[in-house]
Amino acid sequence: MTQLDSQQLGVGIKYKYSETTNLYTALGINFYKTDHSKLYNETISTKRREPIFGIGLEKKF
Repeated sequence: MTQLDSQQLGVGIKYKYSETTNLYTALGINFYKTDHSKLYNETISTKRREPIFGIGLEKKF
């Protein structure tokens, strides 16, 4: 049996570029931990981190 555990941490910023345009940026990180069922009396677990970067544009018409 495999069990996946994850947490997310991040921050986002909204910048008002003009009256009709907003710019967005986001930075974050995902933390993953996977536990596998016992194999020869040992539990196998893996961990990894994934960085996240995002940008966005909102235009009002």
